[in-house]
Amino acid sequence: MRRSLMLSISILCIGQIMVSCGGSDGGNIDCPAYIDRQYECEILPPDTKDQLREPNIKICEQWDRTYKEEAMQALDACTAEACDSMQACIQAANQLCQSDISTEIDAVCGKAVECQVEDMTTMEECRTTMGRAQGMLMCLAPENLAEYVACYQEVKCANFNSEWLACYNKWVQGM
Repeated sequence: MRRSLMLSISILCIGQIMVSCGGSDGGNIDCPAYIDRQYECEILPPDTKDQLREPNIKICEQWDRTYKEEAMQALDACTAEACDSMQACIQAANQLCQSDISTEIDAVCGKAVECQVEDMTTMEECRTTMGRAQGMLMCLAPENLAEYVACYQEVKCANFNSEWLACYNKWVQGM
């Protein structure tokens, strides 16, 4: 069980890293232009462009459907930055995600402890584990975060992995 939550947290952490990818067709950010600019500025390793450009675009499009609109718009504006200032622009845009989500983390942890996900038996243990996903959760649009937490709380312990994944796919991935 611990392996599945750590995998879940790893996915969420990747999400935080990928927030700097933006993404959408007609959304808040022109993801292909943004990804290409990151390759041009070597924020993303140029030697990965052939393999990772398209997957990055798809991931970014998912984030644009679920992340805070103002953060995604700010990331879009970074595309026009000179390469030497683009990283600072991305960091400033990511600051728009900062918010107190301790109540939401406590709600998720209450369920995780109830179900003893990955053998977690204390709220503190869960808060530490969930801290790895905090950046991604803070960046979710408020309505998506609320719906994700509500969905998560409805998960049945016996079906935790499949039901949690359904919540994650719908409210975090926008799928």
